[in-house]
Amino acid sequence: MAKAREKPLLRAALIICSLVFLVQGCGPRDSEIYAEPVVAPAAGSAPANYVGRWAASPAACADRPWVLTATHLAAPTGAQCDIVGPERTTAGFSANSLCQSAGAEPISGRLVLTLTGPGAGDSLSISEGPFGAAISLARCPA
Repeated sequence: MAKAREKPLLRAALIICSLVFLVQGCGPRDSEIYAEPVVAPAAGSAPANYVGRWAASPAACADRPWVLTATHLAAPTGAQCDIVGPERTTAGFSANSLCQSAGAEPISGRLVLTLTGPGAGDSLSISEGPFGAAISLARCPA
């Protein structure tokens, strides 16, 4: 009778041990471990410094600017992106996005907004997402 009870207990112990080993394999991937560190914004911090009008040249500020708000990107090509959950990084911001151009299917992905220049906000580079190669922009005058 005792041996009959041992088999279900042994089977349960083996299942639990197997689950523990499987869960250990679900740790962070190398890309998550070595990703650029995220710096959480302080409570009540200033709005994201990527907000504003940007262009490839001063002349393009008048008729072909990129317009960024805290939650939206509008490119002069007509592409529109919703910016979701922007996180500060050491070089700017990284955010999930859902982008769409006229007549195209929406594309979800990650946008990386790198800010450089005096005051870390005079130049903006937009990379990843649907834009392919990095796009370098300068802040338009107010």
